[in-house]
Amino acid sequence: WGIAIFFTGGSTGTGLMTLLIVPLASIFGPHATLVVLIPAVIAALLFARAYPTWIGTAPAAPGRATAAASMRAVALPLSMLLSVSVLRSAVMTAYLTFLPTLVVVRTGSLGLGAAALEAFLFAGSLGALLGGAAAHAFGGAPVVVVSLVTGMVGLLPVPWLPGAVLVPWVFVAGVLFFASEAQVTALAQRLLPAFVGVASSLMMGVGLGIGNGGALVTGAVADRRGIQFALTATTFLMVGAIAAAFVYLLSMRGPRRAGVLEA
Repeated sequence: WGIAIFFTGGSTGTGLMTLLIVPLASIFGPHATLVVLIPAVIAALLFARAYPTWIGTAPAAPGRATAAASMRAVALPLSMLLSVSVLRSAVMTAYLTFLPTLVVVRTGSLGLGAAALEAFLFAGSLGALLGGAAAHAFGGAPVVVVSLVTGMVGLLPVPWLPGAVLVPWVFVAGVLFFASEAQVTALAQRLLPAFVGVASSLMMGVGLGIGNGGALVTGAVADRRGIQFALTATTFLMVGAIAAAFVYLLSMRGPRRAGVLEA
C-alpha cells in the first residue's frame, strides 16, 4: 500500500504539472518550464526536514548476506520482475510520448490530444491505489498478472478508436495498466527484504530507464509504418511481460517461495 501511495504521488504530480505547464509555455515560451523547479525545491526541503525525525534506518544485522549474494539466491524471480518492469515501461513510455501525436494525426485536435494524455496520467494515480487495495485482498502477484492482461487488452484498440470515445477508453485502460506498476516493485522488495533500496532501484531505476527505449523504437517504427501501427506493435510487448509474470509465479512455488517468505 505504501508503494502504491508513492506511485500515486508521482502520477498525480505529473498530471497536474502537465495541466500547468501547457498554458504557461504557450504564453511565456519554453523558459516557463523552469517553474517546475519551484515545487521540486519545496518538496526537497520538506523531505530534508522530515528525514531525521520521521524516517528511521534499520541497523544492519551482523553477518547478514551481501546484496549480490541475496540477488543470486532469487535470480530467476527477480530477473522476471525486472523483465516485467522493462517491458511495461517500454509500453508506458511509448504512450506517454506519442498519445498526443496519435490524437492529432487522427482528429487534428491538439486539445483532445492533451485531454487523452491527462486521462492516461490521472488513470495512473487511480490505478496505483486500486492495485494497492487489490494486493491487500488478493496478493501482489495476481494483481500484476491481471493488470498486465487487462491493460494490454485495453490499450490495443486505442490507436484505432474514434475521437468521441478515446478519452474515457484511455482512462479505463490506464487504470487497468497502472494497477501493476507499484506491485512489481513491492514484489521485488519482498524478494530482497534486507535490501529494499536495491530492489526499488532495479525496478524503478533500471527497469524504467531501459524501458524508456520504447519511445525510441516506437518513433522509428512510426516514421516507416505510421503512428497507429507503431503503437499497436509496441503494445504487444506486454505479451512478453505477461510471460515473465507467469514464470515468476512458477519460480515462487514450493521450497523457493517458502525460503523467500521466511527471509
